[in-house]
Amino acid sequence: MKTEADVSTEVLSGPQLDERKKLKATLKKESEESSSRYIKERRDVLSARITDTLTVYKDNFKGELTFDYWFDDRNFNFETVQYRITRLNGQSGGNKANINLYLYNEPSQWRHNSPDSMWQDGQWHNYPNARVTLRDWGWITVFVTFIFDKSGDDPSGSTYKQYVRR
Repeated sequence: MKTEADVSTEVLSGPQLDERKKLKATLKKESEESSSRYIKERRDVLSARITDTLTVYKDNFKGELTFDYWFDDRNFNFETVQYRITRLNGQSGGNKANINLYLYNEPSQWRHNSPDSMWQDGQWHNYPNARVTLRDWGWITVFVTFIFDKSGDDPSGSTYKQYVRR
């Protein structure tokens, strides 16, 4: 008894074989194009990265943190990219600043504190160190705190922004 899963034992030759090979090649190509196009479109929709920069001014300092974020299936994804800390108006200071992150949505939360060694030279520095995927509840708030380095008390400033799934 034959089923659809059985392999044909029919022997083809000449024009029949050529026709079968053409049909097989056409179907394979259509399948690959359709499948890869669907996967690419779906990936682009689900994981379209958006780049944003949050900026903090405090006294004679300016801190900027650039990061990527994206929503997919049921998650909010966050990944830092680069930072820049600039001393303004001749402000003195070392290169031991900090960048602290706090991501929050009910009930998820996540914290990341940078090492005590962030440069304050006004140049962009790669900072791919902080990555997280949190359960998506439709929104998330990203808080950034810069602790600037100078002699005496180190000034700090914070900002935040809320992101909503669209």
